[in-house]
Amino acid sequence: MEAHLRIDEGVKRGPRKPRNPIDPQTKRFLSINGQSQSIALQKRSQILERLAAGELLRDIAADLNVNPGAISAYLAKDQDYIAARESGLEQQLEIGQGQIAQAEDPLNLARGREAFRATAWRCEREFPHRWAQRQLVDVKVTVDVEPELLTAGAKLIESFIEGEVVVSSEQQGALHNANSHHLDTSEPQSPVLDAGEPDAT
Repeated sequence: MEAHLRIDEGVKRGPRKPRNPIDPQTKRFLSINGQSQSIALQKRSQILERLAAGELLRDIAADLNVNPGAISAYLAKDQDYIAARESGLEQQLEIGQGQIAQAEDPLNLARGREAFRATAWRCEREFPHRWAQRQLVDVKVTVDVEPELLTAGAKLIESFIEGEVVVSSEQQGALHNANSHHLDTSEPQSPVLDAGEPDAT
């Protein structure tokens, strides 16, 4: 075997891949992501319209011959793109329900159910404010108040409103007892011994 011969000598080669388009501003070849982003900008209205109708992004990107991930990354913060995705998922839910209702055999019924479950899972994750499951807990608290306490409280409020707060004798006695108890619970003071008298001990 001669040294100048290639290993793949005689192997038929496939067609040459087309070059990436050139950016008119930088005059450089666009990368795959750059090309996808450029097409996403040019075809934005068409992409949003097809997404809102329930078409998948991968199918739209395949028709435009671009990378679906690059389109999603480029339009991720676009509010119109987010709204179109939400509308599209709603349409896909409707399509899944239709497939389940129109299934004529167990196989198609199973396919329709799985498609509906997959779409419902995406709805819950991507738009939880609309489709996430919520659990509501109804809590009721009942407090029983004796009628005498209610009457006394109403009278006390009326006296405050009228500016005349009268403390009954029972309340005065309770206050006096509380003050006395506070004084009695204080620590006793040790007696002071006269320095001139010897200690009894």
